[in-house]
Amino acid sequence: MVLRLVTQKLCWSLTWRGRLLLAALLLAAGYAGVHTSYAFLAQNAPLRSSIIVVEGHVPDYVLDSTLVVFNRQSGRLLFTTGIPISHGGYLSSFRSYADLSRFSLLALGMDSARVVSAPARPQHRDRTYMSALALKAKLHQHGITSGPIDLITCGSHARRSRIMYQKALGPAFQVGSYSFADQDFDPRQWWRSSYGMRAVVYEGLAYLYATLFFHPDQSYEG
Repeated sequence: MVLRLVTQKLCWSLTWRGRLLLAALLLAAGYAGVHTSYAFLAQNAPLRSSIIVVEGHVPDYVLDSTLVVFNRQSGRLLFTTGIPISHGGYLSSFRSYADLSRFSLLALGMDSARVVSAPARPQHRDRTYMSALALKAKLHQHGITSGPIDLITCGSHARRSRIMYQKALGPAFQVGSYSFADQDFDPRQWWRSSYGMRAVVYEGLAYLYATLFFHPDQSYEG
């Protein structure tokens, strides 16, 4: 009796034409992904709410647009959010991006009674989520415990921010979003700029984290 140590099996492999087709499909998918990723991340899906929220880290030109949106939607209250500012404290009295953006909006002519700052506490992780929790507490202080809100932010940060704010605020709220294009690079050709590459690639990875891996626990509420 002969001891068999090997056996013959049928193995399928691509022909050169199959490899060529697969390569073409992968190139087409990559091309489409590069050209649509910014638009996907910079989500514009407003709910036309009278409660407006602006992320405090946005540049001044987004604050100009925020004022237009607030007036167009007959806004009732506008909330500014943001983490503490970690630099420039020796020269400025503002301690958070929430406060900085609030006073910037007041300088643009907004009524101080309609602009509310909701600064987040210092945090080294999930800062967008922590900003949303600070907003939730401030909304409750003003008797707003449910309903739609519109979040205003800049560029490719929008889709992730909307997800994190929705998770923090809970099902009683519905979160819409405005994303105003980043003026530091051309959104249509973001890959031609180092800043654009950093912004879109980072936000793409952060979006995957927010949707697939982020699960808040009680430590966030403490």
